[in-house]
Amino acid sequence: MCPTEPPTEVKGMGTRATAYGHMLSIAHNPHVFAVGLQDSCGAEPLCCLSSALGAPCGLTACWARQAVLDKYHGGERS
Repeated sequence: MCPTEPPTEVKGMGTRATAYGHMLSIAHNPHVFAVGLQDSCGAEPLCCLSSALGAPCGLTACWARQAVLDKYHGGERS
């Protein structure tokens, strides 16, 4: 469903083409996730299913925000 190779060139002009050009320039960055986004549902099906079911009511967004705040910023202070 998703292509495995990035495009070789940016076709277009303007601000959007500049942004796409920057993304293309860092496409071969050695710092990548352990599991690619295209393979994430196959690697963690329970997490994928639970996030899909909780997304319409905002539960997954609230959980993810709280997890990031707890891990990187010592929790929410409000």
